[in-house]
Amino acid sequence: MKIASICRMLATRSHWVIHSVWLAVLAGIVGVNVALDYFQIQAADMRLLVSENNIAANVVKSEIASVTALLNAVEELVTEPEAPGPQEPSPQHIRPIDKSHVAEHLYALARSNPHVASIRMADSSGLIAASGSMDETSYGAIFTRTSEVEGREPLTVSLELVSSFWQQRMVAFNAGNAQTAVYTSTGRGLMPFGRMTVGEERALMGAIRGMDTDAVSLNTGSMQLGAESLHLVLRQVAAPFVAEGPLVVATAMPDTEAMIRWRGNMYVQILAWFAVAFLSTGVLLVEARSRERFEMSAEKMHESVQQRDKFISVLMEHAPIMVSYWDAQRKCRYANRMYRDWFGKSEEQIVGIDVQTLLSREQYDKCEALITATLMGEPQYFEQQRTKADGSVGYVLSRYIPDSDGLGVKGFFVIASDITELKLTQLQLEKRIEDLYVMATTDALTGIDNRRNLLEKVQLEIDRALRYGLTVAFLMMDIDHFKVVNDTYGHDAGDRVLQRVGALLHETVRAPDHVGRLGGEEFGILLTNVTPQLGAEIAEQMRRKVAALVVTYGDAEISFTVSIGVAGLLVDAENPLLDLIKRADTAMYDAKKGGRNCVRVAEDQQESALVAGSDVQTQLN
Repeated sequence: MKIASICRMLATRSHWVIHSVWLAVLAGIVGVNVALDYFQIQAADMRLLVSENNIAANVVKSEIASVTALLNAVEELVTEPEAPGPQEPSPQHIRPIDKSHVAEHLYALARSNPHVASIRMADSSGLIAASGSMDETSYGAIFTRTSEVEGREPLTVSLELVSSFWQQRMVAFNAGNAQTAVYTSTGRGLMPFGRMTVGEERALMGAIRGMDTDAVSLNTGSMQLGAESLHLVLRQVAAPFVAEGPLVVATAMPDTEAMIRWRGNMYVQILAWFAVAFLSTGVLLVEARSRERFEMSAEKMHESVQQRDKFISVLMEHAPIMVSYWDAQRKCRYANRMYRDWFGKSEEQIVGIDVQTLLSREQYDKCEALITATLMGEPQYFEQQRTKADGSVGYVLSRYIPDSDGLGVKGFFVIASDITELKLTQLQLEKRIEDLYVMATTDALTGIDNRRNLLEKVQLEIDRALRYGLTVAFLMMDIDHFKVVNDTYGHDAGDRVLQRVGALLHETVRAPDHVGRLGGEEFGILLTNVTPQLGAEIAEQMRRKVAALVVTYGDAEISFTVSIGVAGLLVDAENPLLDLIKRADTAMYDAKKGGRNCVRVAEDQQESALVAGSDVQTQLN
């Protein structure tokens, strides 16, 4: 397995481990939050229950106060003085008890207070008066107070409330889930809880009897009521005139609603955890899939880049061109095989080498300015002759390309082609073209201009002479009795004679003059800046040199003469070239007719018909 694959696998697993740990931590946070929420809800319900119990206890206290006021009113029936007197009654002014009067008042008090079931007044001798009958077994509360009055036996006043008294006064506290009940400290229910079994009542009685006798005693707890669990608050309220007092105000609330709220919150948080887990897992899966695709794409791209680099490397190594790269310090960073072979270096030897070290001093001097210009950002394209590692000379066509990144030139590429064979072919072709040109313009036998080339040069000189008002003279020369030479000595001897005449003429004329063979044994000579008369003198000099020439062919020595016609340029001629050649040719034929071995000037330009050789004093330049 590749290292990259192992790293990717470990990275993927670490992501899932981190994800799992994170979900576990989040689940722990949710669990702690659910537990705290449970205790907070329980505490809030208990605070609410204690608050409701406190309000109910206050209601009970208020009702006890009203009952106490009623007891005071009953006692006043027998403690009122006979006549107005001092504030405090004295024994001599205490009115005797009128039982019928007391009975009427008790009856009136009972009727005016519907919550009163019965009222009874008695002393040690027995019942004085009563309204209704006492029921000790009912749920009604019996308030009993014994008063000591000076001069009279102690009086006992008993007041019994109806069994529905507490329900009427505390109906608001039995709404909803909360329920309120009133019990005596002995456990007798004045307003008991409903729906209690005997066992549940006994448990409640036990809790009540176990309370402290302190009037401000508060007890909180819970009890089971059937399938429900109740939160229970017990509070004692001082009831000094209740025989079984103090009273106990009990408030209970089932924890069903609290549990419903808690379960609702718990479900919400659990669902939120599952949603987060689902979403985070989905995101991680998508991210993992995306990463996998990215890694596959990156791997494919990496393989593609490797294949491309390999392709380029193989291509560069085997390319029929020389490729190298040089940095800004002119040190080689890359050179392909052909480049290394040209200089006879291995890859280890050429990488890092300085260009001045690689090239000879002469070659570096040729390339130094080009390299400097390239490092300044200017591409170079040139052809050079180079010496190879084996000492042979070759030709390269080089291109220097700057490597610029927009901030500067980091180096330059060298792309060079070995054009040695092409250059040699070019030189051969140029030589061949030159030879063809010579063949096309030179007479093959004599080596001087042929007729076509000579006439082109004559035309150019005529154009120049007409443009600038110069003079030219054209000489038409023919070898006398040349057919006799061929017939006597053979054509090879005739060719030898023609060659010697051509060489003589080429040596005789000046550099700006032109000489050529017009065909057969005829030659043409163009003399620039020369008048016809001066041309006749030069022609005579040539005639004499030819007459003195002896051509050796085998054992034979051949001598011969020439006839020359001279003509000058006529400005008003319709075709100056044809006119000039025609008049020179006519003059030559006149020389032939005049006995040969002489010079004749065209009739329209001669001062005398014959220019004698002895009169010619002008020396040829």
